[in-house]
Amino acid sequence: MTVKKAGERLCIRWPAKGHQYKVGATSVYIGISGVNPTRDPTQEEFSSQRIATLDYNNCTEGSDEDGEDLNPCDGCFNLPKDDLKPCGGCFNLPSNLQVGYYAVQWRWSPQVRSWYTSCADIKIIE
Repeated sequence: MTVKKAGERLCIRWPAKGHQYKVGATSVYIGISGVNPTRDPTQEEFSSQRIATLDYNNCTEGSDEDGEDLNPCDGCFNLPKDDLKPCGGCFNLPSNLQVGYYAVQWRWSPQVRSWYTSCADIKIIE
């Protein structure tokens, strides 16, 4: 589980998986639950609590041991094995998050009426 403080930078990743070929055509929406959820948040709850928007095509050749991106490339989707290219981005968590547990979801739609989602739990400390 990722442990952060309110306002700190959080980085997420998703695999290219060959779903997108047009640079800048899709956004990834990041939503967050309320503090200490007692059930899985609904999609409506995640969507109404959006904390960031990232470019789906933010892909690289990988990252070094410090997590820094290597060779960012806009054309990664035209390369062989583009489904393995790591994509992702970073954003600052809201500075007003209370100490506790949260679910974070990132969601994108490479096609009309087709959504892909991924999620993670994070712990906010003082």
